[in-house]
Amino acid sequence: MSGRGIVGFPGGVRVYVNCSEEPLQFELDLIGTDGRIRVGNGIYPELWQVDLIAAIETGSKPASSEIDARADLEIAVALHLSHRTGERVRLPVEDLDYVIEDPWGRDS
Repeated sequence: MSGRGIVGFPGGVRVYVNCSEEPLQFELDLIGTDGRIRVGNGIYPELWQVDLIAAIETGSKPASSEIDARADLEIAVALHLSHRTGERVRLPVEDLDYVIEDPWGRDS
């Protein structure tokens, strides 16, 4: 399963999503006016691990919160919905009955 999409944010920021066929590979390339950040599970995956370990050991908050995780999930669901309907999906997602089937056939 693969896919591509564009996610728009306030201020004209656009994120281009390009997912590979391999379910365990990902790469994120952020390009801004002051530079570029490139991360992925094949490129310095310890960056997120260090953040989580530091948060656990010091009691501080990690760089991404549970609120961020929910927003990320909602964007992923919106991409799935857009693929299904062929149309733009605005957030918050209104189709609360939508189910994303596991493409690898695993049971919950």
